[in-house]
Amino acid sequence: MKVTLSDQEHQQLVEVMKTTPDARLGMRCQAILMAARGRPHGHIAEDLAVSVRTLQRWLNRYHQQGLGGLEIRWALGRAAKIPASLAPEILDWVRQGPAGCGLYKT
Repeated sequence: MKVTLSDQEHQQLVEVMKTTPDARLGMRCQAILMAARGRPHGHIAEDLAVSVRTLQRWLNRYHQQGLGGLEIRWALGRAAKIPASLAPEILDWVRQGPAGCGLYKT
């Protein structure tokens, strides 16, 4: 896939790469910039220690969604097993330690 960037897109990627606290997002921006300079995908993947397939996914997502497509989106995960209403009580137990819970005498 050939990547062509406008001056504005290039500046935006450089800015995000330099300022983001998320190293993975910075690496994805760097990959797009390297591809735009014409670097072979195999070399980019090797330099960034990712598979060529992963690089291709990043390039496709950037092509389809722009910079927003490079951001990491986490899966929702499991629902909590402990209800949020018990959080204050659990925090009190932690703060009191074992002695406060009657598990050990001082």
